[in-house]
Amino acid sequence: MISSIHLDSCTLELLTPSNRRKGKFRGFFGVDSFSLLIGCNGAGKTRVLRQIAWAFHDTEQIVKVGVRYSDSEAYRKKNHRQEYGVVYYTPIPYRVNLPKSTRNFYDATPSYGKLEGGLDVDFQYYELVRRELGFKLRPMVVLGFDRAMILTAIARVILSNLSTSEKTKGVLYASAGQQRLRSMFPEFLKSAPTVLRHFTNAFASHLVAERNNAEPFEDVPGQIQEIGTAFMLEIQRLIDLNLAGHVIPVLSALEQVINTSRKKTVPVEAFLQRYFLDGEPLSNVRDGGLAKKLETLAMQKVNLLLNEDRWRNYRVGDRVGKSVYVDDDATLKRYRLNVTHSRLAELVWENFSSGQLALLYQFSAIRRGIDELKDRGLSKFLVLLDEGDIYLHAAWQREYVRLLDLTMSSMKRAAEVKSLQLILSSHSTSLLTDVPRDCVTRLSTKDEPAESHNVEVRSFAASLEDIVNSSFETGSLGAFAHGKIKESIGRLEEGEANEIDDHLLSIIDDPILLREMKKLRERRRVYKRGVEE
Repeated sequence: MISSIHLDSCTLELLTPSNRRKGKFRGFFGVDSFSLLIGCNGAGKTRVLRQIAWAFHDTEQIVKVGVRYSDSEAYRKKNHRQEYGVVYYTPIPYRVNLPKSTRNFYDATPSYGKLEGGLDVDFQYYELVRRELGFKLRPMVVLGFDRAMILTAIARVILSNLSTSEKTKGVLYASAGQQRLRSMFPEFLKSAPTVLRHFTNAFASHLVAERNNAEPFEDVPGQIQEIGTAFMLEIQRLIDLNLAGHVIPVLSALEQVINTSRKKTVPVEAFLQRYFLDGEPLSNVRDGGLAKKLETLAMQKVNLLLNEDRWRNYRVGDRVGKSVYVDDDATLKRYRLNVTHSRLAELVWENFSSGQLALLYQFSAIRRGIDELKDRGLSKFLVLLDEGDIYLHAAWQREYVRLLDLTMSSMKRAAEVKSLQLILSSHSTSLLTDVPRDCVTRLSTKDEPAESHNVEVRSFAASLEDIVNSSFETGSLGAFAHGKIKESIGRLEEGEANEIDDHLLSIIDDPILLREMKKLRERRRVYKRGVEE
């Protein structure tokens, strides 16, 4: 195992007393070593983790990092770094300058700005959460679509082609049903594009509404409202008529094709050509085979719904469709291919908080990274976790070390894992209370006074005030409150207290601070009376 890592800015001792075995008992944590980096903003926590990542990635050792190993490994002369797999993870976007994945390095950080399919690529690791973290959840597969988005897209394309397509004019005239409304058609077109935006939004709102008597056109002229209401009812009728019982799979397929296409209107035109216009093109734009792709994908989704599972109606906000629970291994195995590869459906976690989802995705990504490196023949692992708790609610931050140790311990128990060590960075004071001080490395900035470098870190089971003062160089007060109190103390010391100070003392909720400031004010009053006498 790695006993210490030496960089130009600091030395990280990994096999500290809390991390060493005590006779037949393991160390303080379930993993072989648990190390925490702390420090003020700009102290270099991320830089240290990157240097370590590069050191294990770069076989030519361009990055000068000294690595020492435990006595059981030290006698061997070969390059120990090649035996270790390094997994790096951060939830913070736009981290750069990391090694590319190689035999012994895996960047588990999620890719932002790309279609991730709801992160259901980690579907196979959901047992990690269900069985070991104790979260009460029911995962389910959902086949559905965003109704507002899809119907708005359809309406926009139809209305944009009204002046050029006789077919779409026919849809409008059929919905009008009388000559008077046909005569309004030129006036309707004249109002675009401003009215078009309002109209399509209202169109979607109307179709999403529970009641057909909703009045969605409050901001548009009466004539356009009359045409629009008749028009959208006709579109709704045509959708129900042409798609029959396949509304959900067909519109779900349309959403999927739109999301994977560069030109978002082309899939909609292909959809209208296939299901509304009897194969007649809506415009001169070629669909590039999208109509065929859409039809094939829709039939695959139709067949998925025809299996013997108990599909039930699903609706969360504007997202509607069918869902089936997959909380047993047999059902999970059957749907895994559909979810992770063909994307016919998506994974949804019922009754799951955003914090639980964040932990699920984070731990699953790390687990997948370790599995990837195991497949490359590695059995010793170092996990670098850069502020993994940064977006969590305070309640989940307090649970973070326990849950992290729990999941990492389960990975450590795998037969193919000889050692698993963890280095993480954090700004969280509540997280620091869970880590023994010999497992904590405090980084300093160049601007800090020299004496602050020698302040002892207060961590495991310490009070919050001790932690923030000794470890993060700041009290628990916000900067604004700190400034106001500092100004008030200055006036109290000079015996120049005013109404602002009286009000400040009336709203301070820290009993110790309030007591000391009241003592200061009373001392100055006594002193002032003595001088006057």
